[in-house]
Amino acid sequence: GGGIKNRYVLNPSLYYYSPKTSINTIFNFNNTGAKNFTFKEFLEFEGDINALLNNSKSYFASLNNDFGQFIGNQEFIANRNQFAAINLTHNINPTIDISTYVIWSNTKNTSRQEVLNDYFSNNNLLEKRINKSYQKNRFSMSKFKLKIKPNIDTDISFRSFIKASNNSSQHNTLTIAEEKSNTINTYLHADNVSIKQDIQWNRKFNKKHTTSTVFNYQYQKASPNTNWITNETFLLGLIPIKDEDIYNVFKNKKIKSHNLNLVFKHYWVFNRFNHIYFTLGSQLTFDKYKTKEFQRLESGNINNFSTSNFGNDTRLNFNDNFIGLHYKVKKGKMTLKPALFYHFFNWNVSQFEEPTTNKKTIWLPEITADLEFHSTKKLKFKYNLKTRFPSIAQLANRFTLLLFNNIYQGNKNLENELYHYIQLSFNRYSVFKDIFYNLSASYRVKEDNFKNSISIQGIDFVSSPSFSDFEDNLWNFNGSMKKGFGKYKITVNGSVSIANYENPINTEKINNTSNNFSFGGGIQTHYKTSPNFELIYTKSISKYKAIKNSEFKTDELSAYVEYNFLKDFIFKASYRFENYENRTFNASNAFNLGNVSLFYQKENSPWEFEVSANNIFDFEFKQRNSFSDILISDEKTFIIPKIIMFKISYKL
Repeated sequence: GGGIKNRYVLNPSLYYYSPKTSINTIFNFNNTGAKNFTFKEFLEFEGDINALLNNSKSYFASLNNDFGQFIGNQEFIANRNQFAAINLTHNINPTIDISTYVIWSNTKNTSRQEVLNDYFSNNNLLEKRINKSYQKNRFSMSKFKLKIKPNIDTDISFRSFIKASNNSSQHNTLTIAEEKSNTINTYLHADNVSIKQDIQWNRKFNKKHTTSTVFNYQYQKASPNTNWITNETFLLGLIPIKDEDIYNVFKNKKIKSHNLNLVFKHYWVFNRFNHIYFTLGSQLTFDKYKTKEFQRLESGNINNFSTSNFGNDTRLNFNDNFIGLHYKVKKGKMTLKPALFYHFFNWNVSQFEEPTTNKKTIWLPEITADLEFHSTKKLKFKYNLKTRFPSIAQLANRFTLLLFNNIYQGNKNLENELYHYIQLSFNRYSVFKDIFYNLSASYRVKEDNFKNSISIQGIDFVSSPSFSDFEDNLWNFNGSMKKGFGKYKITVNGSVSIANYENPINTEKINNTSNNFSFGGGIQTHYKTSPNFELIYTKSISKYKAIKNSEFKTDELSAYVEYNFLKDFIFKASYRFENYENRTFNASNAFNLGNVSLFYQKENSPWEFEVSANNIFDFEFKQRNSFSDILISDEKTFIIPKIIMFKISYKL
């Protein structure tokens, strides 16, 4: 397809099928902002390694996922995508199947954002920030699976994942605060590699006994490097920078991780109403983390920041040995599933000195209760005590630069967080009455947690985690109902999120409250020959309270129409209106986004034709708000302008 202003879309594909083999290839080249590989598809590609590994690594915060962060970015003013994927499945014989995927992507994006930051400081500091970014991202992913089923009671599977990426970006940031301005150019480059292997063996001995074993190994390596260039000094008094006409500061980081998991699970079925599940497992993690900050002087000499307690060379060895027992019992309409896990944690941290060794045992109970009044009417209760350990970056106890206005220092004495999680849900549906509704409520409270102690100086801040018993509570309430009336279906939904927590800022304990409310409804039709439409309205309210109070409101109305007419034509149109209001600054903005397309394909013809227009009102930006430990942000994110395309497709 082609469009005005040099827009293009190209989607070649090839498919081959036989009784034993299938090959699918997909290619996409466009500069319209369309992504063929979304974050949801990325998660599906990753797959659930195995239910047996059920959160065994959730006790330890792993490396940030650069792949997922890149794929999740959807807002830009210019974009070019190149994408290719191939999938092969083959049945070697009745007992052996193989499948493989290979995905490659190359993108170039230009984005722009304007942000108003309201800092939680005593001098009511406001910062305006304008950021323009240019990003180049190249990554490849491959997945191979071999499944062997020698008999009806045994199956063996092997899976291999390989991911590699090369990402670079340039950010031009203008920051204005306290009648001062500074322009910082930030250059980032990162090479990342991840290799993951897992083997699973399942064996059913008889009707009462089944065993599963899984072994998993993962290797990750990342080397992100950052360069800040500006003609104005920054982080004054916080970094040992030397006066120059142009300040040229670097940060080099290297991360390497090895992770091994071995889990054994045995299922014992006493009878229809009583089951016992035994779990035995071990996790080993070996991490290395290095950072180096320095200034390159105009003379070519290096001003190393290590003399001011910058630079980390940290190693972490972590071991989690655990054993657990689930008991499942059914009594009438009630099913209970209590469980208890015993964990023995052993870890040591070293940085420029002898390693510090720590040991801890933790009991983690959980219980699930299901009350089934009827197959269409169920009540479910769930309770967990969970724990989470800090990442190696949080344990590295020397300074490191995160942003041009942010310094971070880890704490090697951190241990684990403990938090309770409770959930209650109820759902019911009736096919005869064409009605479905769902209600849920959850509560999370942290018993022991680590909080970032923050020191703010203007827009600059230094943060460091420490172990505390500060308040940290989160309530969530959700509800939805769908009811059909012939060709019409009505939907009503709502949600409430209430968070209360404390964190230290400038040695003062700050009480934070974040309340978010959302409610709305919609109607849609289901006609065979007449036009179908969908209309949805949502109202959102966000209230933040800390040192300052802020309130934001959003009204969103969206509509969608689809009409098949004259047998061969399909007309589609979508429209979204959004009214955003920042009550703190008495400011508002209305956003209109419309898309329309007309598709034609004569019956039994391989030719397809389509005319489409995106962002037909040529609106420039979307507006949102966010809340963090130190500030409230009002954000404008600019989007791709109007695009008109004519597309032709031919299928053999």
